[in-house]
Amino acid sequence: MAKRAKLVRGQAMKRTCIDCEALYAPRGPRQQRCQSCAVEHHRKKNLEYQHAFRARHRTPEDAERLQCRTWKLDGVKSRAEMLAGEGLSATAISKIVGCSHHSVIRHLQRPEAQWRVGILRRLDMPELPC
Repeated sequence: MAKRAKLVRGQAMKRTCIDCEALYAPRGPRQQRCQSCAVEHHRKKNLEYQHAFRARHRTPEDAERLQCRTWKLDGVKSRAEMLAGEGLSATAISKIVGCSHHSVIRHLQRPEAQWRVGILRRLDMPELPC
């Protein structure tokens, strides 16, 4: 249950923030967060509202364009993984696939990408002479 603010000698009692657990003086009876956490909370909720609004008002053409873009990115990522399995650097991969080397590095740092690159490297091992 939420604590109610009581007046003690002209000052409101302090509450603890539900996010960071810091003490703050509430400005109203329904306030649950300190000022800094409230700003972050409002930004997060506003972003969620924007995503929901755009999803509700998306046209079929927009949906098709987004799907096509996703497929292209998946192709770029898989191509980058194959090239990394061959031993190319991020800069060389970025020139081949046509995106920035920062994007390549960020993708190849993901655990699932590292797992796939490791498999590709083991599959492409040269055979040892007998």
